[in-house]
Amino acid sequence: MTGTTPLFGPNRIRPGYEDTEWSVWITGMDDILNQPDLTTALMVAAEHNAMALSIHDGSPLTPNTWAIVLHHGYAWQRPQPAAEQSGPYTVHMVVEIRCPLCSYVLDEEGEGVQCYPTEEGARQSAIGQGWTELVDGRVICMDDLDEEHINARAESEAIKNPPKREEIPGQEALPV
Repeated sequence: MTGTTPLFGPNRIRPGYEDTEWSVWITGMDDILNQPDLTTALMVAAEHNAMALSIHDGSPLTPNTWAIVLHHGYAWQRPQPAAEQSGPYTVHMVVEIRCPLCSYVLDEEGEGVQCYPTEEGARQSAIGQGWTELVDGRVICMDDLDEEHINARAESEAIKNPPKREEIPGQEALPV
């Protein structure tokens, strides 16, 4: 099914089957996958959508395919907004610091991956544990043997602290 026919509202379409309580509609391929319950349908849709996003390269020529949970054939919509804590799970968004040059994950204290509630908190913690902040805002690990790390630090340091020009008495500085 293609076009601009709405999935929600008074004139919504029914891409699935009325007699099937839960299913997942894979757009693009127009497949309907029957599911035993809402939880399974949500997991199947989430896995498909995560995979579809991971391989989508942004090109308008790349086909789009999405998984949409259906209830009795219609697109399912949560009856109320998601609660901060629903069921036995609490969802938290966290940040981990990973070196952009070697992918090493911040773990200088040997406690495993450290997660922070904000990006700024993670950056400050990494810097406080000896990581280097480059002029472009990236934070790199303490690797002092790898040439790429050494060069990145040197380039950043040269930009942050340019060499001082020697002043000669009686000469005026040229505008830069």
